[in-house]
Amino acid sequence: MMDDLSKNIGITAIRTASHRINFSLLKPIERKISYDQFANTQQEVEYDTAFILMNEDGKYLDLSGCVQMDTSMSKNIVSTQIQGYNSTVKEWISNSDYVINLTVSVVADNESDGYPDNKVKEIINFISDNRALLVLNQYLNETLKVTRLVVNSYKHVPELYKNNQTITIDCTSDESYVLEKEIIA
Repeated sequence: MMDDLSKNIGITAIRTASHRINFSLLKPIERKISYDQFANTQQEVEYDTAFILMNEDGKYLDLSGCVQMDTSMSKNIVSTQIQGYNSTVKEWISNSDYVINLTVSVVADNESDGYPDNKVKEIINFISDNRALLVLNQYLNETLKVTRLVVNSYKHVPELYKNNQTITIDCTSDESYVLEKEIIA
Protein backbone atom coordinates (compact mmCIF):
# COMPACT_ATOMS: atom_id res chain seq x y z
CA MET A 1 0.00 0.00 0.00
CA MET A 2 2.71 2.49 0.97
CA ASP A 3 4.80 1.58 -2.10
CA ASP A 4 1.82 2.26 -4.40
CA LEU A 5 1.19 5.59 -2.68
CA SER A 6 4.82 6.68 -2.94
CA LYS A 7 4.96 5.65 -6.61
CA ASN A 8 1.84 7.70 -7.39
CA ILE A 9 3.14 10.74 -5.58
CA GLY A 10 6.60 10.39 -7.12
CA ILE A 11 5.31 9.94 -10.66
CA THR A 12 2.41 12.36 -10.77
CA ALA A 13 3.27 15.28 -8.54
CA ILE A 14 5.11 16.59 -5.54
CA ARG A 15 2.59 17.34 -2.79
CA THR A 16 3.36 19.32 0.33
CA ALA A 17 1.29 20.04 3.41
CA SER A 18 0.19 23.42 2.07
CA HIS A 19 -1.62 21.75 -0.85
CA ARG A 20 0.99 22.81 -3.41
CA ILE A 21 1.21 20.63 -6.48
CA ASN A 22 4.00 21.02 -9.03
CA PHE A 23 3.70 19.59 -12.53
CA SER A 24 6.01 19.52 -15.51
CA LEU A 25 5.32 21.82 -18.46
CA LEU A 26 3.04 20.74 -21.29
CA LYS A 27 1.22 22.57 -24.07
CA PRO A 28 -2.22 24.08 -23.24
CA ILE A 29 -4.98 23.47 -25.79
CA GLU A 30 -8.55 24.64 -26.24
CA ARG A 31 -11.34 22.57 -27.83
CA LYS A 32 -15.10 22.37 -27.81
CA ILE A 33 -16.67 19.20 -26.39
CA SER A 34 -19.88 18.09 -24.69
CA TYR A 35 -20.18 17.69 -20.93
CA ASP A 36 -20.30 13.88 -21.31
CA GLN A 37 -17.05 13.95 -23.25
CA PHE A 38 -15.61 16.23 -20.57
CA ALA A 39 -16.55 13.74 -17.86
CA ASN A 40 -14.83 10.97 -19.83
CA THR A 41 -11.68 13.02 -20.52
CA GLN A 42 -9.98 11.25 -17.63
CA GLN A 43 -9.60 8.24 -19.92
CA GLU A 44 -7.69 10.32 -22.50
CA VAL A 45 -5.41 12.14 -20.06
CA GLU A 46 -3.86 10.57 -16.98
CA TYR A 47 -6.53 11.53 -14.47
CA ASP A 48 -4.18 12.17 -11.56
CA THR A 49 -2.26 14.85 -13.52
CA ALA A 50 -5.18 16.31 -15.48
CA PHE A 51 -6.18 19.93 -14.97
CA ILE A 52 -8.98 20.85 -17.35
CA LEU A 53 -11.33 23.84 -17.20
CA MET A 54 -14.66 23.82 -19.07
CA ASN A 55 -17.18 26.63 -19.59
CA GLU A 56 -20.96 26.30 -19.98
CA ASP A 57 -20.67 26.40 -23.79
CA GLY A 58 -18.68 23.15 -23.85
CA LYS A 59 -15.31 24.72 -24.63
CA TYR A 60 -12.48 23.48 -22.52
CA LEU A 61 -8.91 24.45 -21.80
CA ASP A 62 -6.46 21.68 -20.98
CA LEU A 63 -3.80 23.00 -18.60
CA SER A 64 -2.58 19.52 -17.65
CA GLY A 65 1.04 19.65 -16.69
CA CYS A 66 1.54 23.41 -16.77
CA VAL A 67 -0.25 24.48 -13.58
CA GLN A 68 0.95 24.95 -10.01
CA MET A 69 -1.79 25.17 -7.40
CA ASP A 70 -2.13 26.50 -3.84
CA THR A 71 -5.36 25.99 -1.91
CA SER A 72 -6.58 27.41 1.37
CA MET A 73 -9.82 27.69 3.31
CA SER A 74 -10.82 29.70 6.35
CA LYS A 75 -13.66 29.16 8.78
CA ASN A 76 -16.36 31.64 9.72
CA ILE A 77 -16.10 31.88 13.50
CA VAL A 78 -17.83 34.37 15.81
CA SER A 79 -15.81 35.31 18.92
CA THR A 80 -17.79 36.69 21.86
CA GLN A 81 -16.17 38.57 24.75
CA ILE A 82 -17.35 37.51 28.22
CA GLN A 83 -17.07 40.12 30.95
CA GLY A 84 -14.54 39.16 33.59
CA TYR A 85 -12.75 36.53 31.46
CA ASN A 86 -9.45 36.89 29.61
CA SER A 87 -10.56 34.89 26.58
CA THR A 88 -13.47 34.69 24.17
CA VAL A 89 -16.12 32.10 23.43
CA LYS A 90 -15.76 30.87 19.86
CA GLU A 91 -18.70 29.67 17.81
CA TRP A 92 -18.15 27.97 14.48
CA ILE A 93 -20.67 29.24 11.92
CA SER A 94 -19.55 27.63 8.66
CA ASN A 95 -16.59 26.94 6.41
CA SER A 96 -15.70 29.48 3.74
CA ASP A 97 -15.07 28.70 0.09
CA TYR A 98 -11.70 27.32 -0.94
CA VAL A 99 -9.33 29.94 -2.31
CA ILE A 100 -7.39 28.37 -5.17
CA ASN A 101 -4.39 30.16 -6.64
CA LEU A 102 -3.18 28.80 -9.97
CA THR A 103 0.15 29.64 -11.56
CA VAL A 104 0.13 28.67 -15.23
CA SER A 105 3.45 28.46 -17.10
CA VAL A 106 3.02 29.01 -20.83
CA VAL A 107 6.00 28.05 -22.97
CA ALA A 108 6.50 28.47 -26.72
CA ASP A 109 6.79 25.23 -28.67
CA ASN A 110 10.33 26.05 -29.80
CA GLU A 111 12.84 28.55 -28.45
CA SER A 112 12.95 30.12 -31.90
CA ASP A 113 9.17 30.81 -31.73
CA GLY A 114 9.76 33.62 -29.24
CA TYR A 115 7.02 34.84 -26.93
CA PRO A 116 3.96 32.49 -26.78
CA ASP A 117 1.53 35.32 -27.63
CA ASN A 118 -1.27 33.15 -29.10
CA LYS A 119 -1.30 30.71 -26.16
CA VAL A 120 -1.41 33.57 -23.65
CA LYS A 121 -4.31 35.19 -25.52
CA GLU A 122 -6.23 31.86 -25.55
CA ILE A 123 -5.88 31.43 -21.79
CA ILE A 124 -6.80 35.04 -21.00
CA ASN A 125 -9.84 34.93 -23.30
CA PHE A 126 -10.98 31.68 -21.70
CA ILE A 127 -10.67 32.84 -18.08
CA SER A 128 -12.15 36.27 -18.83
CA ASP A 129 -15.59 34.68 -19.17
CA ASN A 130 -17.85 35.89 -16.35
CA ARG A 131 -19.26 32.47 -15.45
CA ALA A 132 -18.27 29.59 -13.21
CA LEU A 133 -15.98 27.00 -14.80
CA LEU A 134 -16.12 23.25 -14.29
CA VAL A 135 -12.78 21.81 -13.24
CA LEU A 136 -11.43 18.31 -13.77
CA ASN A 137 -8.57 17.63 -11.38
CA GLN A 138 -8.27 14.61 -9.13
CA TYR A 139 -6.99 16.54 -6.12
CA LEU A 140 -9.69 19.22 -6.31
CA ASN A 141 -12.52 16.84 -7.24
CA GLU A 142 -11.85 13.92 -4.91
CA THR A 143 -9.91 15.36 -1.99
CA LEU A 144 -11.47 18.82 -1.63
CA LYS A 145 -14.80 18.02 -3.37
CA VAL A 146 -14.42 21.10 -5.61
CA THR A 147 -15.96 20.76 -9.08
CA ARG A 148 -16.53 24.41 -10.03
CA LEU A 149 -14.31 27.49 -9.90
CA VAL A 150 -14.98 31.20 -10.24
CA VAL A 151 -12.07 33.29 -11.51
CA ASN A 152 -11.75 36.32 -9.23
CA SER A 153 -8.70 37.88 -10.85
CA TYR A 154 -5.67 37.11 -12.96
CA LYS A 155 -2.29 38.69 -13.42
CA HIS A 156 0.46 38.41 -15.95
CA VAL A 157 3.48 40.61 -16.42
CA PRO A 158 4.75 40.32 -20.00
CA GLU A 159 8.20 38.81 -20.16
CA LEU A 160 9.65 40.32 -23.32
CA TYR A 161 12.40 38.56 -25.29
CA LYS A 162 11.63 35.23 -23.65
CA ASN A 163 9.78 32.14 -24.78
CA ASN A 164 7.68 31.77 -21.65
CA GLN A 165 4.94 33.58 -19.72
CA THR A 166 3.55 33.05 -16.25
CA ILE A 167 -0.11 33.79 -15.56
CA THR A 168 -1.41 33.86 -11.98
CA ILE A 169 -5.13 33.09 -11.62
CA ASP A 170 -6.95 33.59 -8.32
CA CYS A 171 -10.09 31.46 -8.03
CA THR A 172 -12.74 30.59 -5.48
CA SER A 173 -14.58 27.29 -5.25
CA ASP A 174 -18.23 27.43 -6.22
CA GLU A 175 -21.17 25.18 -5.53
CA SER A 176 -24.42 25.13 -7.42
CA TYR A 177 -27.46 25.62 -5.24
CA VAL A 178 -31.13 25.04 -5.89
CA LEU A 179 -33.18 27.62 -4.05
CA GLU A 180 -36.72 26.58 -3.33
CA LYS A 181 -39.44 29.00 -2.44
CA GLU A 182 -42.05 27.73 -0.04
CA ILE A 183 -45.48 28.93 -1.06
CA ILE A 184 -47.97 29.21 1.77
CA ALA A 185 -51.55 29.18 0.59
